[in-house]
Amino acid sequence: MSVNWTQQDKNGRQVTRRNEFKTPTLDTMAAEGMQLRRHYSAAPVCAPARASLLLGVHQGHSRVVRNNTFDYPIENSHTLGTLLKSAGYHTAAIGKWGVGGGGQSGKALTAAPHMRGFDYFYGIIKHLAGHYHYLTAGSQDIYEYNDQAAAPAWESVSAKVPGTAYDTDLFGARAKQWIVDHHEKTPSRPFFLYLAFPAPHGSLSAPACAYPAGLGRDGGLQWEKKDGYEACNTAADGWSGVEGIFLRIPISTRNMRFLEERNPATPR
Repeated sequence: MSVNWTQQDKNGRQVTRRNEFKTPTLDTMAAEGMQLRRHYSAAPVCAPARASLLLGVHQGHSRVVRNNTFDYPIENSHTLGTLLKSAGYHTAAIGKWGVGGGGQSGKALTAAPHMRGFDYFYGIIKHLAGHYHYLTAGSQDIYEYNDQAAAPAWESVSAKVPGTAYDTDLFGARAKQWIVDHHEKTPSRPFFLYLAFPAPHGSLSAPACAYPAGLGRDGGLQWEKKDGYEACNTAADGWSGVEGIFLRIPISTRNMRFLEERNPATPR
């Protein structure tokens, strides 16, 4: 998997400067995993791009399209989640959803992640919540669903997240901990994690603290429970940040990871 800005003219944007960013961790993931060299985003904005990715259809066959159908529920059809779940994978969606209904769509919430093949979800449902990188400080709702709980239920966890939790750190730490927990409980079972980071999006807020030292399972970003909160270790004074989230976690490279590219200059 590579990040290649020289190809952006394919989405109608002319970019002449070559990529000058160093991405050693992504390079390692690409070398050890699957590289999708001929795949392009189906749309230049978030909701239709995610809808096409989840459903495996181009925009001509999707009802979530470019003309501002934010929060519109995706079809009740096969998704990456349902297909991999039927193949025996443990499936999780973490981060921004935005294709389930409710919010700006004027529709009921009829396509939440657990209704479209995902055993676990942690994140935000509404499109506009992705414009607040400090979610609970902006009074945005965060939800969790776990079908392996004793009594699975759709639960608001906003009260557990401090206003100082940066959304990318929050979702990165939750994803890392979910992978670790999965490996400890069922190391032989494959998993699929759909990780949709909101940033960069809407207001371009940056994290307020430095990244922490270290890599892998015990370094960098961590999921912590303290002071009545459950969040990333960057969320309070004295906590640190994130680097090398997935490097050295002992998992199979057959578990695919997708990165969604977003253009911060796209009008909203």
